[in-house]
Amino acid sequence: KTKQNFLDYLKYGWLPWIFEMNYTEEVLFSYLYWIYMTIVLKDIIYHHQIKNIIFFKNLYKYTLKNIGNIMSGKSIWDYLKSKKIAIGNETILNFLWYAQQTFLLHKVYSVNPHSKKYFEIYNKFYAGDLWLRNALVGFDFKSDIGKLLENYVYLTLKRYNYKITIGRLNSNKEIDFMIEKNGLIKYIQVCYLLWWEEAMKREYSTLEQISDNRPKYIISFDDINHGTYRGIEHINVMHLEDIL
Repeated sequence: KTKQNFLDYLKYGWLPWIFEMNYTEEVLFSYLYWIYMTIVLKDIIYHHQIKNIIFFKNLYKYTLKNIGNIMSGKSIWDYLKSKKIAIGNETILNFLWYAQQTFLLHKVYSVNPHSKKYFEIYNKFYAGDLWLRNALVGFDFKSDIGKLLENYVYLTLKRYNYKITIGRLNSNKEIDFMIEKNGLIKYIQVCYLLWWEEAMKREYSTLEQISDNRPKYIISFDDINHGTYRGIEHINVMHLEDIL
């Protein structure tokens, strides 16, 4: 697995025949979008007899654009209201549930790592397939790389059958992933690069607020391995499976 292979995966996913198609990026994404619409039309729109297809598509596009961000039915409703789109909160929640049933979207709940209390809000959505997300939203390396790395980590953790939650520390601090399997808990923070001091301070300080001795990791795309600092181990994202 090379760096370019990995970047291609973040952009196009692993549909095996996509790399045999000698076409421009515009044509490839048009093809992927056609597959997306075929799946969505068959599994969601027709099955649930959805009438407001334009809103339906815009809702999924907004949610997939904001993968890895804290979201709720109300926050989406507030956004739509600001765009003068009048849709009830119950309809929004139903449409999001349809996407979860078909694994287009995955919802991850927030929990306080100290009290173990679950939150009704402060939850996140991730794409079930990165190519589906990019086909609908588009791909911009500068603005998307951090989100896609986090989504990749989520999908890898899911593949290894971890129970996954978000560690909500306070109003502006969170651990990207608290994972548990066979009674063992680990904490994971994901970022693009750690090559400047402010990024290192932000990512390490969040994990340092957890006082237990369970494994703690920062996952990034850095070529340089920063080793272990105060019990927190740095791992290149392409070696994520080594710690699972």
